[in-house]
Amino acid sequence: FDTPHTCVLVVTDDMPFLLDSLGMAFEAAAVGVHLIVHPVLLARRDASGRLRALGMAASSAVPRESWQFFEIDRQADASACAALVDRLRRSLHDVALAVRDWMPMRQRMQAVAATLRVPPRGAVRSEFAEARALLEWMESGQFVFLGYRHYRLLRARASDVLRADTRSGLGILRASAAHTAAAPYRLTGAVRKLARAPHPLVRTKATAVSTVHRTAYLDYVGVKAFDRTGRVIGEHRFLG
Repeated sequence: FDTPHTCVLVVTDDMPFLLDSLGMAFEAAAVGVHLIVHPVLLARRDASGRLRALGMAASSAVPRESWQFFEIDRQADASACAALVDRLRRSLHDVALAVRDWMPMRQRMQAVAATLRVPPRGAVRSEFAEARALLEWMESGQFVFLGYRHYRLLRARASDVLRADTRSGLGILRASAAHTAAAPYRLTGAVRKLARAPHPLVRTKATAVSTVHRTAYLDYVGVKAFDRTGRVIGEHRFLG
């Protein structure tokens, strides 16, 4: 068929957030979308990925695939097309990471909330109870979990360092070829004092814009970890 637009075709495992996340990728590239067709089909493939059967009938034995067809503003420049494809692949990658690790991230928040049941020495008990209630409320379905990572607080004479445990990463903070661990954060002055303070939660907006579900600055929820003496020794960081 003939069309004045450029066509984009996507075939991937069916999962939440696909359509809105790809729409965000087009929007970020300032590309208009003129037509969307996105059936969910039952596909049977061989070991090499070659399609053997396709259908609409419900069957738990056949994987569900999302087949998406977009007509977008015509892209005449080859480099612009390549950049758009790269952006779409990154979006699909982030969606897959967030969806795959959704339950493990919820379980991490459950475990972290449980650590706040017994406040460390010198802490305000009511503050820890309120923090635990907030985390349990978020985990009950009030928060879209996109990433998690644990950080260790390393104390020094002049400054402290917040170092990521790369093996702990989940979702979009999972260490991979596309998402490597950030460089250690060096803490001085007021930031260092805040990191050492016995308050259990740090809540703010991250500097990064979400690539999954909706375009907004990510919510950052940091839950401090304490040793037996009440010293802060690290942080559990959730993004969503």
